[in-house]
Amino acid sequence: MSIVSQRHRRAIVLAIATAVFGVTVSACGSTSSSSNTGASSSGGAGSSTSSSASSSTPSANVTAAQADAAPYTGKASAFPVDQPLTKRPAAGATLAYLQCSAVTCGVLAQVLGGVSKTLGVKLHIVSTGASVSDEVTAMNSIIASKPAIVVLPGLAAQPICAQMKQLSAQGAAVATLGMDNVSQCGVKAAINGESSAELGGRLLADWVVMQKGSKANVVFYYTPELSFSPFEQHAFQAQLTKLCPSCTARFVDLPLAGYGTSAPGTVVSDLQSHPQTNVALFVSEEAASGLPAAMKTAGLTHVLTNGWGPEPANLQDIKSGGLTGGVGVDVVTMTWEAVDAAARIATGQALTAGEQQGIPPTQLLAQKDITFNPATGFLPYPNVAQRFATLWAAH
Repeated sequence: MSIVSQRHRRAIVLAIATAVFGVTVSACGSTSSSSNTGASSSGGAGSSTSSSASSSTPSANVTAAQADAAPYTGKASAFPVDQPLTKRPAAGATLAYLQCSAVTCGVLAQVLGGVSKTLGVKLHIVSTGASVSDEVTAMNSIIASKPAIVVLPGLAAQPICAQMKQLSAQGAAVATLGMDNVSQCGVKAAINGESSAELGGRLLADWVVMQKGSKANVVFYYTPELSFSPFEQHAFQAQLTKLCPSCTARFVDLPLAGYGTSAPGTVVSDLQSHPQTNVALFVSEEAASGLPAAMKTAGLTHVLTNGWGPEPANLQDIKSGGLTGGVGVDVVTMTWEAVDAAARIATGQALTAGEQQGIPPTQLLAQKDITFNPATGFLPYPNVAQRFATLWAAH
């Protein structure tokens, strides 16, 4: 996937919808904490910080890690919508979508075409450029269309927060996909926001402990430009400290500009400079694209790898053994879920428990789990369209 605007990076995992579109339509800075005390320190761009505990600290709690990861191991977490709509939005109501300039936003617009048809609403797409002023103008256009439902992709919330509030005030139900800190903007249907990133970080810590126990020596490559990076990073750090006080972790800034270009070389150089490191984690597994070949050439195949939101290329590398694992996120179900949540708000119905959490189906993926075609992306519920068609049937 090509690199997109910083403010659109929260939509990174939406890229996998490209390959599965046919399926759906047819039915905070760097931180590191002492393993003992939890004290933190900061490093600048390109810097790393590390922590370790004395030999007297407890060993890793592998049992607790396994228990926490169990709902996401061997299968995806539960389908997030388990209650039918008792009432649909009015026939012909408008579902407005703000289509950002990223390629992924265009893909999402196509997916929403099938979603809106199934729900029986009219899809109104407003395209926008990459600048904040462009997005503000597009939001004003959406407000003027007086929609019943609004779906917003992974943009920065603050510049359009007032407009999100205005939409809610005029009776529109707003759902977000991959946006952080939107509750302050009056959004009740926040799907794949900070709670999802925090889960990803926690599961990465569980996985490290299950794989390496107290012998884990981890580097976590974070990317400050990605709005979800601090949520995932801090959740990982807290969980690792809880499960394995004696484990060592470094946190290294991997700039967004290096994704798809210089990132593999940067990672290899870092690992060569820290030969004790035996696990490499990525706040977004897209950063590991092209890494397996570089690691093999450098003789670093002993280092385990994992990351959040693997794209098709990453899934292929997991299948072939080039990457050890990934935290898969079901983007297609997430899209349908967001519209379902907004429809419930628009018709005065309660969100399902899964929608309140805002976490799409998620799974810790290993090589044995890639029994599907990686090119189709992670789609644990391939009958998602049919599921929602049933849930949205007249009652």
